[in-house]
Amino acid sequence: MKKIIILTAAGTAYDVLSIIEDINKIKPTYEVIGFLDDYKKGKNILGTLKDIKKYKDVFFVNAFGSPKNYFFKKNLIEKLEIPNESFETIVHPNSFIANSSKIGSGCIIYPNVTIMSNTHIGNHVIIMSQSVINHDDVISDYVTITSGVKISGNVKINECAYIGSNASIIGYSEIGEYALIGMGSVVTNDVKPKSVVIGNPAKFLRSVDI
Repeated sequence: MKKIIILTAAGTAYDVLSIIEDINKIKPTYEVIGFLDDYKKGKNILGTLKDIKKYKDVFFVNAFGSPKNYFFKKNLIEKLEIPNESFETIVHPNSFIANSSKIGSGCIIYPNVTIMSNTHIGNHVIIMSQSVINHDDVISDYVTITSGVKISGNVKINECAYIGSNASIIGYSEIGEYALIGMGSVVTNDVKPKSVVIGNPAKFLRSVDI
């Protein structure tokens, strides 16, 4: 079995643990040996993120997924100086992924996600439950797609964007890097980089302060 260390020990990390448990019920695949977290101590927390290079012959899963700090995810992972090949992609067995679609390293695919044909998912992407990614979409590195999101075909979401729960995105649109789409928003036009948009139809609220 592959040995796994989960990065951070917050809510998303325990979601990952549950997904791995479901995978192992079907076929023993992973052994989670613990967590690395800069702020927490306790059982199964092996140390801080700075300790990552102590661990050899293991794979890592990053669980950075908060709307409060999503824009730091790329920087946090790059500072670790760990090759993408050392990050495991975790896919819940109840999700559907078309054979023609591609998923990068370090991704987390929750239960009941649908990813249709000819879609490209980059590295370190999180897609939460009940989300639908339609044909020919491009989801770039470090994107977070939360629960119940519906993305029409031929959409491009640039790196580090965050899509809030139950948002919908019209086809042939583009979401800029570091953009944040508010919960329940209906996106009918392109969204500029570092923009926060909310509502139906989604309108500009403010810029992301990075």
